[in-house]
Amino acid sequence: MATTHHASALLAFPNEVLDDILSQLITSIPPDPAHTTSRKSTQLQALETVSLVSKKWRAVALRRLVAKLVVRSGKKARAIVHSLTSGDLGGLVKEIEFGGSVDVVALLSLTTRLNIRRLRQVDFVRFRQRDVATLSTLTFLASVETLDVKPHQFDINLELMATFIPLFTNLRYLRLTIITTPKSPQFTSPPPTHPFLHTLALHLQSPSNLIATLLSLISLPTPGTIKRFELASWAKPLDLDRLMSQVGPGLETLVLRSLEGGVLETLPSYTKLVTLQVFEIWEPDHAILLLSNLPDNVATLRLAHGHIHLLNAMKTTPKPAGLLILEMDTTHEEELQDMVGEFIAYGIEVVFVFSTVNGVDVALDFFLPPGASKDNPAPILVWFHGGGLIQGSRKVIWPHLLSAPAKHSLCVVAPDYRLAPQTRMGGILADVAAAMAYVRSPAFLAATNYSCDQSKIIVSGGSAGGWLALLAGTGIGFEACGIAPPAKPLAIAAIYPISDLEDPFWKTKQHPVSYFPRVIEAKEMQAFLDADGAETSSSSPDSARSSFYTYMVQEGILADLLLGGTGIDPKAFSVAPALASGKFTAPPTFVVHGTIDDKVPLQQAIDVVKVLEAKGVKHEFEFDREESITMDRMYSFIKDVLQ
Repeated sequence: MATTHHASALLAFPNEVLDDILSQLITSIPPDPAHTTSRKSTQLQALETVSLVSKKWRAVALRRLVAKLVVRSGKKARAIVHSLTSGDLGGLVKEIEFGGSVDVVALLSLTTRLNIRRLRQVDFVRFRQRDVATLSTLTFLASVETLDVKPHQFDINLELMATFIPLFTNLRYLRLTIITTPKSPQFTSPPPTHPFLHTLALHLQSPSNLIATLLSLISLPTPGTIKRFELASWAKPLDLDRLMSQVGPGLETLVLRSLEGGVLETLPSYTKLVTLQVFEIWEPDHAILLLSNLPDNVATLRLAHGHIHLLNAMKTTPKPAGLLILEMDTTHEEELQDMVGEFIAYGIEVVFVFSTVNGVDVALDFFLPPGASKDNPAPILVWFHGGGLIQGSRKVIWPHLLSAPAKHSLCVVAPDYRLAPQTRMGGILADVAAAMAYVRSPAFLAATNYSCDQSKIIVSGGSAGGWLALLAGTGIGFEACGIAPPAKPLAIAAIYPISDLEDPFWKTKQHPVSYFPRVIEAKEMQAFLDADGAETSSSSPDSARSSFYTYMVQEGILADLLLGGTGIDPKAFSVAPALASGKFTAPPTFVVHGTIDDKVPLQQAIDVVKVLEAKGVKHEFEFDREESITMDRMYSFIKDVLQ
């Protein structure tokens, strides 16, 4: 099954918050058979991820890891929120999620030092008109970019919502969930303008005229500023005319939880739509209607359930001219069996999304050998792309890797991962762990039509991807981020890898760097330097972000981009010292590095190889982007390990 991993940046307050929860959790958490870690370390991982509430951990783990507070209910919630959001920790918390019958206003009034970007599931059960005055004094509300409002089902007051929402002047994402029928409000003043709002989500289980009412809670500077719209409505018919006039003109991504109410017939009107995400297709007629109305500008279709109906519809309905990519949810392996090849034959690229974190999809591609089958399964080579963990994409894959399936009978898997600094090192390693877990899952086996051997996995990568391969293959760095390491692979193949953030190369300014003709100005990279900007899991080689690595080397700021604000020691990710300590071990390892490499110091690879040699680990040490570079020694090493 697909697994969505989050870094250990979660603090949960259950109904009763007691200091003895530490011992309760340790005795209740079973060992994880998927990992080779000891019971103690597995329990510790679960504890750090689920509930860091004991006083013993507040001084250490919380100040390093907490980026999200989940407040459910309980007598001690107020006191603990106050203690955790005062002092240095306040600047680290970026997200608060409320649930149950928490007095939201009372708790928010305690959090004046927070730098919140996401405020989720704000329940209006205790929200009163007089609370608006209290909230209006909280200046940090203007920094909130994501607001998720879910009014209590028995106490919906849209007029109160209309006075609450204007306090968030910097909103990018607004989600409103309504599950009963409130009275239409009588507004005494024009609705507030939200000039930055680009994503609107309406989740409705009530009559369709609510669309007009809810849209009246906000005012867009001009129609068409909304780029992403999510609609979950089980009401018929929908007020689609109002929807189109307010939301439709500039829409680039449309997310539909239900295909009822005539929404499919409106698709041709979305002239700028690029991506359509459908949660489920339960009716064959809906699949035919979807394909018939899909505009030519839509290139990507994301589908979670109902692939078989889509596939059958494709056999009788002409393929939409623009449709190139089908993103498949990887949760339900039974839906994937025998389908991938048919979709490809239809002329569509199939992409597998193995993780979704904070709304960001993280996907992978795989390439099977021509002769692979259930009776002749192929070993798996997982390859992580380079780019300093701050740029790059799984799509930039080198020629020898593309030829490896046919030439070396390997199933090559290329995952993405979220990029820094918008995602710190803990989140990146969580994506690595999720990718490795997915490659070992029944869903992946089904997606390959049972043509790969999950007992034979080699992990590889280039540059920063080589570093990820070393970390994933040894387990180094995961514990520091509070993440359980992946199961050990059979071997590691690291191609000119980064391996030590403490190397002076990553801390020394170079104006300009040796391989770039000028100094890059900070203003050119400002959008990518913003750690609070939108997270992403890839960047194309022809985008402005493609110069980010060069700027990072120029300014010597790699550690800041990866670890800023986390309090984690950069030494936690230094491969050679960690192996030398004896705490971590490596499987057979192949290391490649160019002798005149000016982007990653050769000495880093030499240091790793020396330790492998001293530890008696089977290893070899030998640029590989050009087609003439076949990396035969590396593949020979892999073949030897597999045998």
